[in-house]
Amino acid sequence: MKKIFWMLCSMTVLFAAGCESDKTEDEGPVGEARITSFVFSAEKNADVLLKDYTGTITDSKISVQVPAGTDVSSLIATFEVEQEGTVVTVNGTEQVSGTTANDFSVAVDYLVTFGKKNALYTVTVGELPEATWQKVSETELATNEFRMAIDPTDNQPGFAIQVRSAEDAQGPILYAKLDGSTLTPETAYAGNSNYIAFGYNKSGQPYIFFQDYVETSSERAGGIVTYTGGKWNRENVTTQKPNAYVGHAICDVDGKMFVFSSNDKAGTNVPRREINMTTLSGGAWTTDQAIPNRPLNRGYWPIAYEKDNTLYLMVSNPVSPMSVSFYKYANNTWSTILEAYSYPSASGDGTFQDFPIKGIGPNIVADDEGNIYAAVSYMYSPQVLKINAATQEVSLVGSAIAPVGSIAGRYCRVAISPLGKLYLVYKKADDAAQLQVVSLDDTTKDWGAPVQISTDEAEDFDIKFAPDGTAYLAYTVSNDIDMSAGTVITPGKLVLYKLATAE
Repeated sequence: MKKIFWMLCSMTVLFAAGCESDKTEDEGPVGEARITSFVFSAEKNADVLLKDYTGTITDSKISVQVPAGTDVSSLIATFEVEQEGTVVTVNGTEQVSGTTANDFSVAVDYLVTFGKKNALYTVTVGELPEATWQKVSETELATNEFRMAIDPTDNQPGFAIQVRSAEDAQGPILYAKLDGSTLTPETAYAGNSNYIAFGYNKSGQPYIFFQDYVETSSERAGGIVTYTGGKWNRENVTTQKPNAYVGHAICDVDGKMFVFSSNDKAGTNVPRREINMTTLSGGAWTTDQAIPNRPLNRGYWPIAYEKDNTLYLMVSNPVSPMSVSFYKYANNTWSTILEAYSYPSASGDGTFQDFPIKGIGPNIVADDEGNIYAAVSYMYSPQVLKINAATQEVSLVGSAIAPVGSIAGRYCRVAISPLGKLYLVYKKADDAAQLQVVSLDDTTKDWGAPVQISTDEAEDFDIKFAPDGTAYLAYTVSNDIDMSAGTVITPGKLVLYKLATAE
C-alpha cells in the first residue's frame, strides 16, 4: 500500500513539473511587453530642444507636445521598458533608447517584444499652445536709463538702473535682480553718474560701468563697481572721460572682462572720440587700449555680444560717409570682420549714404555659425542686417519695417534664441511709442505679424534671451510731471515681460 502511495506522489510531482515546463515554453518568461516612460530630452536633441518634453502614455498610445515650429523630422526618444531583455523596433529597425532618431512628422509605431509577448505603441507628436508675452514685474522708479543682462548661473535677468536725482538727470546707480516676480533695487553706487553699461561674468558676478558725474566737466572719468564680499565696491580702475550718449559695453570672454567706451578725452594710446578698451585679467585692470588694427580715429556706440566664448563687437564710425565696423575676439586674438559698412546710394552710382546710428539702437547678436545680426534704424525704419561670417557680405533680414516716425523710428533691438530664432523689437509710432515684437518666420523668411506688448508709452527698452530659452523684455515709462508746479503726477516705472515657452 505504501509502495502505491509513493508511486502516486511521484507521478503527481512529475505531472506538476511537466505542466510548469509546458507553461514556460508556451508563455515565455514572466512579465509584460511594456514601455513605462517616453521623453524627448534636450540633452539628446540639443539642436532643436532646450527643455525635456515627456510623453503621456495611455493604454497603447503615447502623445508628446513640443513647442510650435520644432523640427520633428529627426527626434531621438529616450524610453524605458518594464522588463530587461525587451526588444523595441520601428518598421523592423531595433530602437536604442537615447540613440535612434525617427521622423515624428507622422505617427510612429513602436513594437515592443518580450519573449513571446508583443505590444504596439503609437507615438504622436503635437504642438504646444503658442507662447505669449506675460508681465512678470512692475517697479516704480524714476529711471534715467537702464541696462539688462542675464545671469548665466540661474537664467534670471538683472538690471543696472541709473535714476534721476531731485534736481537733474544725474543720480545714483541701482542694481536689481529678478526674484520670482519681484525686483528689489539696491544701491550699487551712491554718487551722481550717467552713461552706464552692465554685464555678468561667467560666475554670475555683476559689473557696472558709468561716468562719474562731477561738476568739473573735464574731470568726469569712467568707473566700475562690482559686488564682492557681500557689498558693492568700486574697482581700482579709472578710464578716460566717456563720451555722452554714445553707448558703452561690458562682456566676459576667455576669462577676461572687457569694457568698451568712447573717449571724450584723449589717453596715451587712444585719441579723443575713439573706442577705449579696458580689460580685467588675472585680477588686474588695464585701460587706455585701442582695438588692434582699427584704422579710423573716431568711434561711437561700441556694442559687444558674447557667443560660445567669442566676443563680437560693432562700432559706429562718425566720419563721412558714416559707417559701422565689426570685429571678433577669440582665442586671445582680435580680427576684423568688416572694416566699414555704409548703405549703398539709392542712385546706384557706386557712392554710399551716411549710416547714422541713433537712440538706444543698434545692438548685435550672433548665431552658431558666427553670422552677426545687427538691429539698426535707417531713415527711421527698424531693420536687421546679417553679416555673413564666411563671405562678409551684408544682407537685409526679412523686410524692413515701414518707417514709424522721426523719433520712435530710431529705436530697435534684435535678440536671438538659443536655437537661432530672431526677434525684433521697436516702437510703434511717435504719438504712441508702444513696443512691438516680431519674429522671423522659418518658412517665409520674413517677419511675422507684430505683437504689441502693452499700452504704455515706452522710453528705454531691451530684450534678452536666457540660455534656457526664456526671453525677457524690459522697458521704462517716464515720470509724468506738472512742470508749473514741479510735482510728479504719475511716477515712472520699470516693467518686465517674459516669453516663457518660446522654445
